[in-house]
Formats: sequence, C-alpha cells, structure tokens
Amino acid sequence: MEGKIIRTAADLLEQIRFFGVLPLALAKSAGAGAMSAIGTAVAGGMLSATFIDLFYIPLLFVVISKLFKVEEHNRQLAMKAKFGD
Repeated sequence: MEGKIIRTAADLLEQIRFFGVLPLALAKSAGAGAMSAIGTAVAGGMLSATFIDLFYIPLLFVVISKLFKVEEHNRQLAMKAKFGD
C-alpha cells in the first residue's frame, strides 16, 4: 500500500506538465488551428493515461488476483516459509 501511495504522488506530480500544454490547446494566435489540435490531443492523452494509471490498472490487478486467487496462494506460501512444512 505504501508503494502505491508513493507512486500515486509521483504520477500526480508528473501531471503538472498538463499545464504546459494548456497554452497550445487554448491558442488564439496565427496557426491556432494546428496548435489547438496538437494541444488538445496531448492534453487528452495525458488525462486518459493518468486515469488508466490511477484507476484502471489497480482495478484490473484486483480482478485478476481474485480470479486466480493469488492472495490465498501467497498467504499459504508465507505460512509455509514462516512455520515450515
């Protein structure tokens, strides 16, 4: 759990780059059509990647671990290692 908290903090700090893309997405000067398209695509990609990283991947991990009962297997291995066979 501690590792996920540290990773989440790093992911959220990484998203500060999103504010650097906003001027491209909101451009109104010459060539604004191209800049706006690029800025919108980059900002959308960054936001969707953040959503996938913070919500979808952990959810997928929980579903797969429950599907294959990984936690129970790991618990049994830990008990064997701690108390012997």
